[in-house]
Amino acid sequence: MPVLKYFLIRFALFAVIFVAAVYLRAGWILATIAAVIGAMAIGYLAFPKQRQAAATYAASKMNRGTSSKSGADEAAEDSLEER
Repeated sequence: MPVLKYFLIRFALFAVIFVAAVYLRAGWILATIAAVIGAMAIGYLAFPKQRQAAATYAASKMNRGTSSKSGADEAAEDSLEER
């Protein structure tokens, strides 16, 4: 699952940055903010293939259920138009 893989990469980045900031005595709030921003930025810039794979996987899962419904809706509309 590409989504889980990308999540784990970003979570690991968050943890490393957070621990480093706490070790440097930045405070809990500042450490959290720095870890969130740092993990987002590094994840976006350093792992584009994993991010794209996760986005493609999530989009395919979301669109999988709607294609059968739209086909049924189109068939119902066509039968109404023929009357």
